[in-house]
Amino acid sequence: MHIGVIGLGYVGLVTAVCLATQGHRVIGVDVAQATIDQLQNGKPPIYETGLAELLRQAQSGGAIRFTTDIAHAIKESTVLFVTVETPSLPDGSPDLSQVWEICDQLAIYGQAGQLVIIKSTVPVGTTDAFAERLSNNHHIQFLDVVHNPDFLQQGRAVDDFLSPDRIVVGYENESTIPLINELYHFNQTPIQFCRRTSAELINYAANAFLAMKISYINMFSQLCETFGADVTDIAQSIENDPHMAPHFLKAGIGYGGSCIPKDIHTLIQTTRAEGVPLPLLEAADRVNAWQMARFVERIEQRLDALADKRIALFGLSCKPGTDDIREAPSLRFTEITLAKGAHIVAHDPLVKAFPYPQVELFSDPYTCMQGADAIVILTDWPDFRAINWKRMCELPKEPLLFDGCNLFSIQEIKMLAGSCPLEYHSIGRPCVKTFESEKQVR
Repeated sequence: MHIGVIGLGYVGLVTAVCLATQGHRVIGVDVAQATIDQLQNGKPPIYETGLAELLRQAQSGGAIRFTTDIAHAIKESTVLFVTVETPSLPDGSPDLSQVWEICDQLAIYGQAGQLVIIKSTVPVGTTDAFAERLSNNHHIQFLDVVHNPDFLQQGRAVDDFLSPDRIVVGYENESTIPLINELYHFNQTPIQFCRRTSAELINYAANAFLAMKISYINMFSQLCETFGADVTDIAQSIENDPHMAPHFLKAGIGYGGSCIPKDIHTLIQTTRAEGVPLPLLEAADRVNAWQMARFVERIEQRLDALADKRIALFGLSCKPGTDDIREAPSLRFTEITLAKGAHIVAHDPLVKAFPYPQVELFSDPYTCMQGADAIVILTDWPDFRAINWKRMCELPKEPLLFDGCNLFSIQEIKMLAGSCPLEYHSIGRPCVKTFESEKQVR
C-alpha cells in the first residue's frame, strides 16, 4: 500500500518507519526542514529503542521517503495518517490548529477513494467534524475518515506498534474494514472496530484510568509516610488480587509525559464544557499535583531551606528509554526549586538539552554529584542502578539521597551503601540511615 504520514513526531515517525518495514511504501511529511534533512541522512531526531535500525532498513530498501511537500504526499498515497501534535492550550483544551490545517490541505489535494486515518489524540467528535468539514469543502468522495488511537509507550514504541496489545479503529464506512485489515496485516492482534466517537474516547478513558491508578497508590504513599508503613507492601498485596490489574501501582512523584497529563486536562476541560464533570479524574489530577509539591517540601524541610542549595538531579526524561521531556516531572521539580533559590545540576543518559538555562547538564554522573547538598532521582533509568553509589562516600558532604521513583528497595540501599553514611528518602517508605541499627532500619 502507498501510505502518507503527515507529522513526524514520536507517533508519526514510529508509524511511518514501522509500516515501511512491513511491505508498505511510505512518504513521511513534516513542515520542519531540519527534521526532514536529518531523516534523509538516516538519523531519527528522537530516540526510541530500535528505531534507527529500522529506519536504515527501510531506507536501504527504498520503502520510505521524506519530504516537506504535503501536496505531493497526499497525491501519492492511498492511505493518509494524520499524526500531528495537539498540545494543550493554557486552559487545558487541545490546540487542534494543525489538525484543521491538514484537513484544509486534504480538501485541496485529496483524491477519490483515499482513506484518512486520524491518529492524533483529539477530543470526542473531532473525527466526525473533520469528515464533515472535508465533505463540505471537497467535491471528491473519500473512502472514509477514521480514528485509530495510538497506545505507544515511549521507550518501547516500536515494539508496541509491531506487536500491539490492541488496535482500535473508529469508522463510518463498512468498505473501510478490508483496507484496515490489509494495512495491519503483519500482526495477529484482533482489531476492534467501533464508532468514531468511541475510538476517540477509548484513548482518553485508558489514560484516565492509568492516571487514577497512579494517583491512588500515591495517595496511599502519603498515608504510609504518616504511619510508618511501606507502600510497596500495599502495592504487592493489591497486585496479587486477581480482581486488580497489577501495572501502574508503583508509588512515585506522579505521572508525566506527553500523553497522560495532556489527555487528563483535555478530558476535564471538555466534559466541564458539556456539563458532565468527572470528579474522580479531577481528584486524581489534584493528587498528582500534590505529590510533587509534597516531595519538594520534604527536601526543603530536610535541608532547612532550598536557597543556595546545590541539588543534583538524576533523570530528566519523562520515563526511561526515551529522550522526551514533554510534561516530564523534572520540569515541574526544576520550576519549583529554582523559584526557591536552589542551584540545579543534572544528569540523564539521553537528554542533552533542557529548557531551563540555569540548569547545568553533566554527562558524567559522578561529576554531577560533586558538591551536592542532595541527590534526587526523578526517572527510574536502569543506568542509575549501575552507578557506584558507594562513591558518594568520597563526597565532601554527607550523602543525602531522595528517590522519587523508588528505584531501589530498602535492602538494596543497605547493600549499595555498605559503610557509607547514607541517608535515603523514598516515596511511601520509612527513611533509611545506614548507620542506624537493624531495628531502626526496619
